[in-house]
Amino acid sequence: AAGCSEKSPSSSDSASSPNSTSSPDSTSSPDSTPGDGSTATTVAPTECVAESVVECAPEGTTFPDLLPPEPIVADGTPIRIGMINTDTGPTNAFPELTAATRAGVEWINSELGGVDGLPLEVFPCDAKMSATGSRACGQQMVEDEVVAVLGGIDIFDDSVQVLEDNQIPLVGGVPVGFATVNSPISFTFSGGAWGGDLALAYHITEILHAERVSILYSDFGPITDAAFWAKEAILRSGVAEGDVNMVPMPIIAEDILTPMTAANESNPDAMIVLVTGAGCSGAFQAAIDIEVEAQLYFSGGCLDPSITADGLDRIEGYIFNIENVLEGSPPDVALYTSVLEMYAPNVEAASAGELNPLETVPL
Repeated sequence: AAGCSEKSPSSSDSASSPNSTSSPDSTSSPDSTPGDGSTATTVAPTECVAESVVECAPEGTTFPDLLPPEPIVADGTPIRIGMINTDTGPTNAFPELTAATRAGVEWINSELGGVDGLPLEVFPCDAKMSATGSRACGQQMVEDEVVAVLGGIDIFDDSVQVLEDNQIPLVGGVPVGFATVNSPISFTFSGGAWGGDLALAYHITEILHAERVSILYSDFGPITDAAFWAKEAILRSGVAEGDVNMVPMPIIAEDILTPMTAANESNPDAMIVLVTGAGCSGAFQAAIDIEVEAQLYFSGGCLDPSITADGLDRIEGYIFNIENVLEGSPPDVALYTSVLEMYAPNVEAASAGELNPLETVPL
């Protein structure tokens, strides 16, 4: 599932906005309630002060049996696991996922007793946002003799075929490529672009009840595919084919104003903008420059603190798909936040890294 955040209507895989709600895949915004009308369990802030996370762990997490009352330190020959992620790249990089994974592994080793008492040892690899780098990471996992690989964001995901050929399972991460979502050795807990876009489509049709929709998307394999799945969901809701305007743009685009103007010409009630991290700020400014009146929807990556550092005022009311809630403290979110505060205090909690510490536990 993912989420959404927004400016006015509540939100969607989850949708969230600087105001938020949940849908079937789920949406959220800075004020958040599930879109199905149900209430989410939250944990009130506590004054618990301890030298470990487990001593202050909230009740109601999804894996209470794995949380001992006090820390258990793992010892012995480490179990080798890999990690493939885009830590560096020309337009997109997500080093927080690797940092969060390291934090999760350190927590498991220091407090949960590792796996059957043995510690985990993580071998990370930077895919460098390239097909060549991804394949090299897959080969590195084979050479490092890891028993499994934790996923991050591997945009070209050529590593998956190498892992499949060597029967090394890939667990978790954010699937952004076809191989990751189709391989029998890949097991993810995120809907990736597909889950997020379908959540946005749900919010647009079931919450906003839009009659005209534009989808502005980066023309890159999986992003394009996910955009058309969103279109299909919108059509199935009863919106007419002629009222869904699909506008492609290059994945690395210097000019976002022109394609956004084309997307706005149909006078849509809602506009989904599927740009990569590097294009988010340009899309925000383009929407201001042409005075888009439609409800705007973006991918959650555009909420990265490095992108919104100039302030949230200009995106007030926009809706973003995210994979967590922004308000309140559901037990797993409170636990995740505590792990980061203890083991990776420099990692921003509201980032793509939100997935990795708790995905390491099911592994």
